[in-house]
Amino acid sequence: MSKLFIIVGLLVAVCQGDESNGATTRGVDYWCSRDGFMPHPTDPHKFFQCEWVPGTGWYLHMEQCPQQTTWSQSHKLCEFSPQPTTQSPIDIQCSRDGYVPHPTDPHKYFQCEWIPGTGWFLNLRQCSTNTTWVQSHKKCESSIDSQCAKDGYVPHPTDPHRYYQCEWIPGTGWYLHLRQCSTNTTWVQSHKKCESSIDSQCAKDGYVPHPTDPHEYFQCEWIPGTGWYLHLMHCPAQTSWVQSHKRCDGQ
Repeated sequence: MSKLFIIVGLLVAVCQGDESNGATTRGVDYWCSRDGFMPHPTDPHKFFQCEWVPGTGWYLHMEQCPQQTTWSQSHKLCEFSPQPTTQSPIDIQCSRDGYVPHPTDPHKYFQCEWIPGTGWFLNLRQCSTNTTWVQSHKKCESSIDSQCAKDGYVPHPTDPHRYYQCEWIPGTGWYLHLRQCSTNTTWVQSHKKCESSIDSQCAKDGYVPHPTDPHEYFQCEWIPGTGWYLHLMHCPAQTSWVQSHKRCDGQ
């Protein structure tokens, strides 16, 4: 089999371009002496492996990079091509968080796995019972988790005179301390405290007078699992609230 021997002097200007992309204005002797490899002058998916033949010069063995890779002269190996500069939402979320929320089911999420030469592979995961995925926390949480993290308290599900105070125990999670409101008071989650008169007045009348302003009053709304929520209302001009009539009357 005959061999093609390439004379250094004839190939001084064979390759032209940028060194980092595998092309160069330098000659074969420069690349082969320094790196042992030379970039292909026109095809970034190919390169030359140099062999010195005494008395003849450099012999260049042309090599082909694997699929979806290009030759990197600076690294002396074939590398996967750079990703496009415009990233998809999955690229952004996987690169930033490592997880992607399920588009329709709050009890599921995807865990991202990077596969070289392919891209992101999404592994479907299922949250445990009575929990939902919280992307900002990167974990499945129960309603107790979210309420404790937000308020530090959880209302009693059936007794408006009781509530839970949350305590975070590292390695375990939230521990709920059952608390009892004092006599004639009920727990108001929105205020994070026990308040007097609200329970009896809301249960009896559906309204509570404002403690200091006769031109304002509260309309009661019972929220299961939370307690009474008080909507602040304003009487029309030149009227004041009359609790016994449950309405604003003119002076």
